[in-house]
Amino acid sequence: MVRQLMRTCILLRLYVLKTILDYILVEERLDSFFVILGWAGPLLGILTGLIWGSITRQLKGSTIRGACIGSVGPFLLVMWLIYNGVIDHFGLDSVRGLMINLVIFAVIGAVIGIFFRRFRRPTGS
Repeated sequence: MVRQLMRTCILLRLYVLKTILDYILVEERLDSFFVILGWAGPLLGILTGLIWGSITRQLKGSTIRGACIGSVGPFLLVMWLIYNGVIDHFGLDSVRGLMINLVIFAVIGAVIGIFFRRFRRPTGS
């Protein structure tokens, strides 16, 4: 009885996971998601920064911080468009397309890492 119940729970979880993945992994839905994220991200970031700034009495700093965090949305949209452009040109199974995406993402990641390392706040150590 317990084994059958556990098996049923596992099958139900697998069915739910498959349903969710079937819904998410449609390119049009992902495109829509990234477009919405690209537009809503900065607005939500600024709004959250304004609310948090009014609570902590640091309106300017919190609003700027919220805008910076919200700018991740447009950045992800641009990265998604770059990825899609390379995949559309070379094909999904192309090693050349994979290598081009790898180089692009690695260089952008390194530039972001250098930027944050250079302009981070100094710690007290």
